[in-house]
Amino acid sequence: MSEFFFMLGFGLILLFALQLFFVLRRYVKCPPDKMIVISGRVSPDPNQKFLIHTSGAVFVWPIIQEYELMDIGPEEIEISGQSQWSNNRPVSFKMKIFTRISQQEVIATKAVELFYGKNKESVQGLVKSKLKNKIENEIYKISESELEEGMQSVKRTLQKIITDELLELGMEFISMQEVELK
Repeated sequence: MSEFFFMLGFGLILLFALQLFFVLRRYVKCPPDKMIVISGRVSPDPNQKFLIHTSGAVFVWPIIQEYELMDIGPEEIEISGQSQWSNNRPVSFKMKIFTRISQQEVIATKAVELFYGKNKESVQGLVKSKLKNKIENEIYKISESELEEGMQSVKRTLQKIITDELLELGMEFISMQEVELK
């Protein structure tokens, strides 16, 4: 009889240990330079496809949910191209932009929808092509008066355009360096 209780106690302890291991294995902590993106069944609303956590920890349900850690660290993007001013003078541009995926969950949702499951090179390629097209179009729209005010005015205009475009992609503008307009 005592063997029965011993085996029962051992089985219950083993069952408890397995459950504890199972729960701890699905408890995911968010590193400081990453964002946890949970996909699968995340809400009763079928339109909500992702849950985003930029800090803390979260339990991910097995089978019905999956998670991925997305890098939200700073990225350097070099953009160069050619356009023309509004007076039809040709101009070539080269700039270095530092950006990252936003930590604000509302803005980061856009980035997750665009970049989820993609590698860093394809994300940078997409961001670079969108920014390059936008910069080429905006350089053409810059007026003579802004050109006469000097390059600082042109750089401020480009920075505002880049910031707005990055927000549409779910990213934040950090800085812009080495701006060359020839």
